[in-house]
Amino acid sequence: MSSGGNSGSQATSLVIRALALREIGLGDWWRVALRELPTGLVLGAILGVVGVCRITLWQYLGLYDYGPHWQLIAATVGAALVGIVT
Repeated sequence: MSSGGNSGSQATSLVIRALALREIGLGDWWRVALRELPTGLVLGAILGVVGVCRITLWQYLGLYDYGPHWQLIAATVGAALVGIVT
């Protein structure tokens, strides 16, 4: 859950603390998850775009040759970053 770095760790800690103090119950997990989901998606999308741009830039500048299917590699890296961070 902490793939989002400091913000992901902080969000996880706050949810666990709220559960321990009974500020939220296990039945409220949908509400909490839906509140955190947009932030995770935005962070993941930003990192995904950065990953795709990096692969594209390195391919065009000749810094690294990803092969003939570099577009598929870029799309896979971008989608993986969105999935991992979200």
